Amino acid sequence: MFCANCGKEIENGSTSCSSCGWTDTSVTSDTNDESLNDNFNQSGSIEVTGLKANINVIENIIKYRKYIFGVLAVIACCIIAAFYFDLSNLNIDRRHGEFKYQNDGSDGIRITGYTGKGGLVTIPSMIKEKPITSIGNEAFMDKKLTGVIIPNSVIAIGNISFSNNQINNIIIPDSVIAIGDEAFRSNRLISITLGDSITSIGISVFSFNQLSNINIPDSVKSIGINAFFDNQLVSVNIGSNVILENNAIGSGFEDVYNRSNKLAGTYTRDNTRSTNWSAASVNISSGDEYFNNKDYYNAISEYTTAIQFEPNNDYPYFQRARAYLILQDYDRSITDNTQVIRLNPNNSSAYFNIAISYWNKNDFQQAIFNMTQSIRLNPNDAGAYAARGGFYINIRDFTRAIADFETALRLDPNNSYYRESLDYVRQRR
Repeated sequence: MFCANCGKEIENGSTSCSSCGWTDTSVTSDTNDESLNDNFNQSGSIEVTGLKANINVIENIIKYRKYIFGVLAVIACCIIAAFYFDLSNLNIDRRHGEFKYQNDGSDGIRITGYTGKGGLVTIPSMIKEKPITSIGNEAFMDKKLTGVIIPNSVIAIGNISFSNNQINNIIIPDSVIAIGDEAFRSNRLISITLGDSITSIGISVFSFNQLSNINIPDSVKSIGINAFFDNQLVSVNIGSNVILENNAIGSGFEDVYNRSNKLAGTYTRDNTRSTNWSAASVNISSGDEYFNNKDYYNAISEYTTAIQFEPNNDYPYFQRARAYLILQDYDRSITDNTQVIRLNPNNSSAYFNIAISYWNKNDFQQAIFNMTQSIRLNPNDAGAYAARGGFYINIRDFTRAIADFETALRLDPNNSYYRESLDYVRQRR
């Protein structure tokens, strides 16, 4: 038997504790019935002993309860924390204002939905101190958007993410690498700006819009089927060697681009019904603008691109030859003008410029020969006669020089230079 007060074992036959003095008053030795006393000792004392042991355990729990509860609290916190962190990594939608989102890996956020009223929407750059790195599939589909501002943290735009809205223009930031299928299908786009990091444009991404011109950055390597189907495109600026899937731009563009060896440039057509795309006209116009502003090196670059698109067009050769002549690159000027004559044998100005190049190279016989060809094609060109007269002076053929200056003065009587030149030659003869 154990003491109910201190828990120590009590000696057999004793009813009191030698340690603390506690006495078990539930046991009565005042009986004359030995058999009853024996029965009590065999049953009652056993029951009392068990009861005392249970009481002792309870008292120990009460005594050490603050320590036990502390341990249980720590265990409970660990369980709750483990459950919380596991839950945070689950792909379930959470809300941040008008936006639904999920974790996009360990370092980013994916926008998965929108609950606002539409209009112009600005997507936040961060949620819960994590950057927005992607727009999920169908996230903003059919949400009455008229515009959207995408942060420069987004790397990928999902399929059908902004389709079926009324967006007028869109700027894709430089951070975006890929745009998913039908991402901006069926809007009202009249203008798009594509970032310089995009490598692929998916199927039907910008189909069923109102785009008239697009500038595809050099970073783009592939464009999917029907990517720009059913727009109003008349101008497409595109890099070289882009893989175009079936009807990626449309209206015969793919055939022209491939036949042009996938050259970079701006391809244009006269109207939305035409399938006759050409890039030379834009490069020629740009070259002429550079030429008129005396930026001859950029002019040469534009004319060179135009020649790549239309190698049988004599005009860019002629203009490039003029630029080379001004820059005193006479050999290249002669080469280009010679090509002009092959393409257009009646171009008197090409012969004229060849003659001037040879004159600057001090090859007066070639200069006279080519200027004579120019006069043959355009016998009323006073300047050609005057130029040839000057060549004759260089070889001291004053008689022919006088004849040429007289003809030049007859064609242009008020030209003081021709009159002064004629007087000079007459004095030298």
